[in-house]
Amino acid sequence: SNVAQSEEFMNVLRGYFPDGSKPAVAIQGGWHNPGWELTFNGPKGADVLYAFGDAKQRTTIKLAHGTAVRKTLSKIEREYKLVRQKIDGKKTWSTSRLAAIGYFELTNRNGEIFLHEHCFLLNLTLRPDGKWVCLDTNELFQKQKSLSAYFLKTYANELERHAGLEIEHRPDEPWNFRVKHVPDGLCELFSTRRAEVLEGMEKLGKSDSITAEKVARETRLPKSAFEGASLATLTKSWKELAEANGYDVEALQSLRKLRTLANTHEVSPEKIEKLVTTCAEKLAKEQGDFTKGQLEEKALSASLRVPE
Repeated sequence: SNVAQSEEFMNVLRGYFPDGSKPAVAIQGGWHNPGWELTFNGPKGADVLYAFGDAKQRTTIKLAHGTAVRKTLSKIEREYKLVRQKIDGKKTWSTSRLAAIGYFELTNRNGEIFLHEHCFLLNLTLRPDGKWVCLDTNELFQKQKSLSAYFLKTYANELERHAGLEIEHRPDEPWNFRVKHVPDGLCELFSTRRAEVLEGMEKLGKSDSITAEKVARETRLPKSAFEGASLATLTKSWKELAEANGYDVEALQSLRKLRTLANTHEVSPEKIEKLVTTCAEKLAKEQGDFTKGQLEEKALSASLRVPE
């Protein structure tokens, strides 16, 4: 972005005030740690629905993701004690406002759909006494797993409330979830980067997050491989790959729309089941064989007339 490339921002990264006139924080040995990058991403099911969704669906999914990121950063501000200072000779820690810059990306290094947001957390904050100081991020990284769980729970809630998606929480990981009606095989089809990283970790005989980051860096393609490709071009390639592997992309739209409509009109599951059965019988009489996508489209159309 223009902000991230500005001279003022570069000065802040060096620990100086934006105008570069003098240091904002104490700089040890002539070098200042500019900050830390936090990356937020959710289950592949939501990514897939974004990839094959219309403009409205993409907007609501992206908004749900962004809202979950903002709420997670707000939680850090409210609850995490990242500021250290001495009061009456004793060290104390307190919460503080954060300064961060975020940028949203659609793909991974293999050009697959992968919604994620990078948030660069600047290593400075204004203490209540008016002094600019560096952050103490020990608590932040000690509680990394719980913070990730909070993001996923929040993202799931936002997808249910605002994007009309049906969420299924994983029994082995209650904080994690999958999006119903999105086939696991389709998600795996667009998860080759994850497979590459897991394979690299298996060869090393390790399963920790530090190894995962190391393997990811060593095996990824340069960004230039897919940089600049339009969303339309990417969507076309994704759709071709999905359909070549036997997946009906249009059916995903029908399932989401049918659920959204059912929620809007408070149609019971029993009525939905009856509706689908009736439509299947009609299609069988009209044309004999029919596809799953045709059934869902007919059910969607007929649902507009479902009695309350």
